[in-house]
Amino acid sequence: MTEQQPMKKSVPWIFMISSSAQSFATAITSTYLTFYMTDYLGISIAMMGAIMLVSRIADYAVTIVAGAIVQNTNTKRWGQFRPYALLAPIIRVVGTTLIFSQLPVTGVLQAIIVGSGYILAAGAITFVTLMRNGLMTNTAGSNIEDRIAITSKSAQGSRVGGVITAVATAPIIKVLLDRGLNGYFILTMVYNVLWIIPSLYLFFATKEYDSYKADFKKTARSSNINIFQMYLETLKNGPFLALFLAGFVSSVCNTSVSFLNTYYFIYSLEDMNLLAVSSTIAMFVSLVSSFIVTPVSRKLGKRSSAVVSAFVVSIVNVFVALFTDGNFIMKVVLTTITSIVSAIPMAWGVNMYLDTAEYQQYKTGKDTRQFVMSMQNGVSRLGMIVSTPITTYILAASGYDEIARIMASPGTMVKLIGFIPAVGSLVSALIYAFFYKITDAQAQEYAEHNRKAAEEKSALATQG
Repeated sequence: MTEQQPMKKSVPWIFMISSSAQSFATAITSTYLTFYMTDYLGISIAMMGAIMLVSRIADYAVTIVAGAIVQNTNTKRWGQFRPYALLAPIIRVVGTTLIFSQLPVTGVLQAIIVGSGYILAAGAITFVTLMRNGLMTNTAGSNIEDRIAITSKSAQGSRVGGVITAVATAPIIKVLLDRGLNGYFILTMVYNVLWIIPSLYLFFATKEYDSYKADFKKTARSSNINIFQMYLETLKNGPFLALFLAGFVSSVCNTSVSFLNTYYFIYSLEDMNLLAVSSTIAMFVSLVSSFIVTPVSRKLGKRSSAVVSAFVVSIVNVFVALFTDGNFIMKVVLTTITSIVSAIPMAWGVNMYLDTAEYQQYKTGKDTRQFVMSMQNGVSRLGMIVSTPITTYILAASGYDEIARIMASPGTMVKLIGFIPAVGSLVSALIYAFFYKITDAQAQEYAEHNRKAAEEKSALATQG
């Protein structure tokens, strides 16, 4: 039995650069998409809701299939994960082009084009995320500390990219629009380029950790498991179900209101320029927090980090509902608190899902880690599906008229975008506290056991 080799100190920084670049790729679609459709393309609220609902259902299906595909990939030239660093950017460019190029079409055809673009763009990010998670497991192996080193740096990188895009995105789009140009399309393409270059760097820099495995079919315990069987195995995993449910509730409530941020600054504060100021402050605080809260995260552990963060965010959102209508200072203060507290569990990244996968492999002997980790994306995608009608309801309840571009009751919108995530975060905190049972010590035990079992099987396969 061989001892695991230590990870190179440069590796977490490589992942940090990649995560930072991905923030550029998703900056506009994650924040401005619904506003772009209603206020720039003139799509009705009902049509926008239909587009997002259908697209998100399709995107969720892609996420599920992606986990199984990546789980069983083994190319001779590029290994298991790195092929997606080359393929996904191409798909992302095609998708965002369909969304933002403003083709001269309207009605159902316009909805099909924008929706198809969203599915392609989001699907590309799903595959890249799975690629990075897979490379993390290959690189860090069973060493939990190495896994945390990579995911914490990845979280920091995401914040670095978030700060830059928060500062730059809204002002640049406005300048381009004022000059009669399609600012959304132009800046999206620039951001895509800034994402692709670091993706290629990750592709080449991690070559030694992701190579072709001649004995893949003999040693990969998932190789004879189809996607349906993967689902059945995962549905027997109690810790995973608790984690998934907590994430789903939180995702539904938070996603329902996240796309309304632009509407808040235009119709409650009546100044879109403040969006850039608020976003910059929030992302800067989040960036600083990601560097300073890691010791707190380690001290609390994964489960306690999730519980504390969700509970505090729930309280903060109650204050959002009560005190931020037309009050920019209060909005900034509460957003800052949320950014600090949310950074605590972010250091763990995908590790909680990976822990449940290690537990499942420990119990069953079947390696479905990539599939289980894909469910972190899956829970957010499923949350987006359920949140779509909630977002539409909030706009309708607030008296939003996309034709006249007015909102009759911004105060109603503010209350809903506060109370809805407050409830979601509280429910999530309770689920983490009472139903997620894997400790950090147990996670290390499962990972080490699975590593040794895999080495033994590989040795037997080689002898055979």
